[in-house]
Amino acid sequence: MKKTIFKLGRVKGLIVITSISILLTLAITVTIVLILKKYGFDINLVTSIYLATFISLIAAPIIIWILIDLLFKIHLLETQTRKLATLDALTGLLCRRAFIEKVEFLYKLAKREKRAFSIVMVDFDHFKKINDQYGHDAGDKVLAAFDKTIHKISRESDLACRFGGEEFAFFLSNTEQAQALKFSERLHMAIRESSIKYEGVSIQYTVSMGIASYPDSRINNIEGFLKAADKGLYIAKESGRNQTKIYKPTKSIEASKQIYVKEKLRN
Repeated sequence: MKKTIFKLGRVKGLIVITSISILLTLAITVTIVLILKKYGFDINLVTSIYLATFISLIAAPIIIWILIDLLFKIHLLETQTRKLATLDALTGLLCRRAFIEKVEFLYKLAKREKRAFSIVMVDFDHFKKINDQYGHDAGDKVLAAFDKTIHKISRESDLACRFGGEEFAFFLSNTEQAQALKFSERLHMAIRESSIKYEGVSIQYTVSMGIASYPDSRINNIEGFLKAADKGLYIAKESGRNQTKIYKPTKSIEASKQIYVKEKLRN
């Protein structure tokens, strides 16, 4: 019933429900009049029908309009609530939880159909300096502007997410490692060419990125791909920032320990 009303809209829904209510009112009125006449009450059937119709035409549309309007308002609130739970309020991108839920499904689909995909983790370089120098409002404007930059280079099939703070994540479907690198190069270039104006000041920024691509025999779940891309991001930071790195496990035990210690310090 709810879906039918939304499809019809307020006006058509009002007409349909009003018509149904009038018919029901008439049926009930006729039934009552017939029962009363059966027991000896002298009531004019035609007058009763006219009266019932008149009352229905006046009262039903008002009551039903209020009910339909309330139903649409509830639907709007439900839609807004779902949107808030799915999208990041500042950038309009997917939030972390919604992103992971969607990516889990796409990962299983890619495995079943043996299609490549890539995860790209992105983090702003020295973002704290932007907040400290220009204020948090300026930092928010930079993050919001980043969303516009993303849309310039992304495909409709790509998923973008604000992973947390100034960290972002991408799921690039049907994208091998080399193609993901080209994506990161386009993003670096788009950022270099962009400029955010805040209170008459032009703010420039850079980002570091890490990539993990499927298929990869060392990783067998989406959490592993996210961690691998994040490790690549960390290596990009350690290598001087404003660049992209692909994480590759080292065979050196000592080197592995050093990476682990650095990651612990980072977290």
